[in-house]
Amino acid sequence: MNTCLCHTALEQQQEAQTATEVREEVAAQQEQASAASAGGANPEEIDILDDVDGGEDVSISQKAVPAAVFGSALQKLQDTQEEPVGALARLKKRKV
Repeated sequence: MNTCLCHTALEQQQEAQTATEVREEVAAQQEQASAASAGGANPEEIDILDDVDGGEDVSISQKAVPAAVFGSALQKLQDTQEEPVGALARLKKRKV
């Protein structure tokens, strides 16, 4: 009977220790969250407004895309543009 009581006391001690560790971990996480929300810098956050000066003029250049990029889709697009599209055109195409 004594072994049963000792075993129970040991389990209670382990449960208390685990509960204390969990409370400490939760408190640490809450502290980190409050520090981050209170103005602490997030290392993953990027402030893009710092990169652009107010007086700087930004220009974007455009480049032509090679036809090879589109492959057969370009040819298909050109074929469909040459033929009239619509119900009348499809009916005429069926009769021929």
